Amino acid sequence: MSIGKTYFRTSNITSRKTVRQCSEIHRNNRDKNILWCKIYYRDVILRKSEEATAMNKERIYVIGAGNHAKVILSVLEACGMCCAGIYDDNLSLKGSTLWCVPILGPISEMPDTPETMAVIAIGSNSARREIAAGFKNVCWPALVHPQSAVHSSVRIGEGTVVLPGSIILADSIIGKHTIINTSSVINQDTVIGDFCHIGMKSAIADGVKIEDGSFIGMGAVIIPHITIEKNVTVGAGGVVIRNLDKDGCYVGNPVSRILLPVIK
Repeated sequence: MSIGKTYFRTSNITSRKTVRQCSEIHRNNRDKNILWCKIYYRDVILRKSEEATAMNKERIYVIGAGNHAKVILSVLEACGMCCAGIYDDNLSLKGSTLWCVPILGPISEMPDTPETMAVIAIGSNSARREIAAGFKNVCWPALVHPQSAVHSSVRIGEGTVVLPGSIILADSIIGKHTIINTSSVINQDTVIGDFCHIGMKSAIADGVKIEDGSFIGMGAVIIPHITIEKNVTVGAGGVVIRNLDKDGCYVGNPVSRILLPVIK
């Protein structure tokens, strides 16, 4: 695919739109579940082309100035996009910069308009949910790093970020504001809900269902056709061989539930 193009998939139409058009169409149809925002950037080396020049005019705000913000800024850079500024509730950061990007002030000061495009750069599932709920009109583009491999049939929800080295196979569905972290593997026909976090080098087999708000630790393994309930945490290196139908924290090989707070 060419850099700077956004691809939409409907039941019988495939069309090319700009990033902003894509986000606006998706937002207006989100309740119908018809259109899914899928922004794939390839051939980063061609960023100096005419298409890439137009793409660079798209400016996105980043919410959060912590460590995950550095990850998101690197994705925007790889996609040939500009960061217009960062919002963070740590008032001591206002007026400073992160990678030469200005920190503009608290999150509440970000404009809640259809023209505003933003991505939430916070690792906490619950924090992303709370922030997203506070804005009714903002466009949340889905970002896919050019060094990931995502099949064209995959559906990706708004605000989701797919990091480099990740592989998502055919007919999988990724919900809204989910993080697919570095070098994760998601096999075909898997469904991952909203506000989830799939840790680095996780291996998720085919037909798995992971419900909203769940956190899969780095290096975890999930065998085929497993269902994981809402707000479940699977610890790093955990091996899931049965359904996890109660929220909580699961660790070990195979995983078992322990009495610890859920990590979000």
